[in-house]
Amino acid sequence: MLLQKASDFDGRNLTQTMVDSWCEALRDYVTVEDAKQAVVEFYGDPKWAESNRRPWIMPADINARVKRIRETRSVDESQMQQLLEPFNLNADESWLARRKLLANLREGLSEEKAVQKAVKQSRGYQIEQAPSKPRKPKQYHFAGRLTNLPLNNVIGAKQ
Repeated sequence: MLLQKASDFDGRNLTQTMVDSWCEALRDYVTVEDAKQAVVEFYGDPKWAESNRRPWIMPADINARVKRIRETRSVDESQMQQLLEPFNLNADESWLARRKLLANLREGLSEEKAVQKAVKQSRGYQIEQAPSKPRKPKQYHFAGRLTNLPLNNVIGAKQ
C-alpha cells in the first residue's frame, strides 16, 4: 500500500521483491499513517519543483521523515502536568505516566487517548528500591606503640 502511494507519484513498477526489501528496511516505529504522510511530504517538498532531477523516495527517507514527525508529537512539562493533574497520581505513578504519555503521543495516539492509556498503565506502579549493598565492617588501625620499643623502631624510621 505504501509503495503503491509512492508509485502514484513517481511511476515506479512494483515487484514482490521490492515490497519485501522495503519491509526489511523500514524501522519498527514506522506506522502506515506516518509513512503515508512522509511520502506526501517528500513529494510535496518545494525543492524538487526547481530541480530537473525527480527523485524516488527510499526507505531511509521515510525512516528519517517519520522520526521527525514523531518528535513533533510531544508536550512540554507544563502541558503534561495539566493533562495528568486530574488523575491524582502519586509520585511513582506520575513518573511512569509522564514517560508513557510521551511514548503514546509519539506513536500517534490522540492526546485524550494517550493520557487515558498512560494513566491506566501507571496505576499502582511503584519504583523499586535498589537493593542495599552489604557494608564492610570498619577496621581500626592502631598507630601507637605496640611494645615498649621506641616509636622510631615501631614505624621503621632510621635514627
